[in-house]
Amino acid sequence: MADRVRVKMFLAELRYNTYGGGVTLQVVTRGEDNKAWAAATPSGEMKLSIKNELALEFFRDMLGKEFFIDVIPVPEAHQGEEGMG
Repeated sequence: MADRVRVKMFLAELRYNTYGGGVTLQVVTRGEDNKAWAAATPSGEMKLSIKNELALEFFRDMLGKEFFIDVIPVPEAHQGEEGMG
């Protein structure tokens, strides 16, 4: 059994509002080089609301860029810790 799942997504939307902003990431399905990814995960979307200015600025000028998103279970020893964001 694998210890993680990797998703390949691209930044489809970056938005700003009075509370910070947010991003929408969509699964990569375009292009011949992504054919295998598209066959395994043909659709999907992740929407994040972001209040942390540094985290939001990370996405500036990255519309259309591709990202790997690794889904990894949090180890028991770290269950109560806060994440970065």
